[in-house]
Amino acid sequence: MNTTDNLTHNLTGDPTFFWRLIAVTVLIALTTGFILVVIRLLLEHRIKNRIIEKGLPEETAKAILGSGESALKTSLLKWFLVFAGIACGLFLVAALHPNQVTSLAIIACSIAGSFGICYLLKKRK
Repeated sequence: MNTTDNLTHNLTGDPTFFWRLIAVTVLIALTTGFILVVIRLLLEHRIKNRIIEKGLPEETAKAILGSGESALKTSLLKWFLVFAGIACGLFLVAALHPNQVTSLAIIACSIAGSFGICYLLKKRK
């Protein structure tokens, strides 16, 4: 049995393989996101320290750093929409019982729709 036959067998014969694949993918995405957030926070902290050391006026420091609050709200809205899209996609998959490739397409389109809505909301602001 070659690799292609093994993958096809796993996709069609083992119902837990699909969910394990999704779980691993989500775990990798969350870990990568966490690492990127930590790196961003460290770099922002270094920039703030350098601005303080240079003794720049408060107005200039605020212009460089920004408030950060609007970015946080935008990020929260984006993640809410992404998880809502995943939930809608999983609901459609559970309701329609399509084959596995179609299920992935439904979930991908739901997530893409979520990002599309987020983009339209950002563009409107």
